[in-house]
Amino acid sequence: MLNKLFLKLRQWDYIASQRADINLANSQNTKNRITKYYRKDSQILYPPVETNRFAKKIKSNNIN
Repeated sequence: MLNKLFLKLRQWDYIASQRADINLANSQNTKNRITKYYRKDSQILYPPVETNRFAKKIKSNNIN
């Protein structure tokens, strides 16, 4: 019973994906999946990151 439900859901998802004017992916992996499953090209739009929040800390060689 679930197989039929998932089949219908996949069919609906594929049909809905064909109506999109543009497909955006947040990584190369997601872009590859869009190409594989929906047979559509997509553009990568990486999520924003606060780079100064992840700044490399300078290590001190002082041993106290």
